[in-house]
Amino acid sequence: MSHPSQPNPYGQPPPYGYPSVPPQQPPPQHHPAPGYQAPGYPSAGYPGGYPQYPGGMPPTRTGMPGIVVTARVLLFVAGGLWLLLAMLGVYLMAESSKPYYERPAFGGVSDDLYVVGVVLLCVSLAMGALHITVASMFGRGRTGVRVMAIITAALNTLAAGLAFVSSVTSDEPVDGFGVLIQVLWLVTAILTLVFLCVRAAGHWFNRPQF
Repeated sequence: MSHPSQPNPYGQPPPYGYPSVPPQQPPPQHHPAPGYQAPGYPSAGYPGGYPQYPGGMPPTRTGMPGIVVTARVLLFVAGGLWLLLAMLGVYLMAESSKPYYERPAFGGVSDDLYVVGVVLLCVSLAMGALHITVASMFGRGRTGVRVMAIITAALNTLAAGLAFVSSVTSDEPVDGFGVLIQVLWLVTAILTLVFLCVRAAGHWFNRPQF
């Protein structure tokens, strides 16, 4: 017990019946040094933390635009038709080996028929493989894939246009069904080329990769 003449270092004495306990001092606050990182919690802005994006939100993944999907489907279809056309080249090569009287539809030009079959087979296989390969790369392709797709569609359009002009200007009677097929071929080739040149296609192939 302190002497009455001495001041009480703990302030006023507590009421009767309560223990005399000195007031508790708040614990000292510890501020982490700059660059300190609590274990288990990665901090943004430091190595090992989560990447920061403009606006605070990561970019969202967007699906392939419908017009690009349509161009991709048309490329796949055109590639399949080119591969079917390669079978015609094989057929012409086989027919050229027969005697002329067994192939009245082609006359007696066996050598020319064989050359036409070989050229048709090689061109059709190359075009079919090019169409299918380029179309299969649309999912993760960049600007180079778009350029290749535009070139492929342009070649397809050129082939369709040449076939149509040759059919219309021929001295042979015009086959209505054949002309219709060529017109559909030409229209779909032009649509594929147009779809690949629109702005939505450019945005898709220039999108950021994650």
